[in-house]
Amino acid sequence: MSYGSMKMSYGSMKMSYGSMKMLWLNENVIWLNENVIWLNENVIWLNENVIWLNENVIWLNENVIWLNENVIWLNENVIWLNEMSYGSMKMSYGSMKM
Repeated sequence: MSYGSMKMSYGSMKMSYGSMKMLWLNENVIWLNENVIWLNENVIWLNENVIWLNENVIWLNENVIWLNENVIWLNENVIWLNEMSYGSMKMSYGSMKM
């Protein structure tokens, strides 16, 4: 998923359709309001700072990703862990980011 391009699209849609309550764009994108865009069953764009990916991953901003009750990724140098190893989590995040 490209966070940058989605953010640009979100900006243009907000200007064009800001007054609409719900807009069906295609089979994968539903515009609910200026703060919520339903992309598919796995991705919901809430606003420029919060993206709900699935029940285990919430993207808060470029520095904070909530993975589950045990893991919060803060930045490339700090991962808050509870009974998990830093190394394996960093590798998992790397593949998810790509």
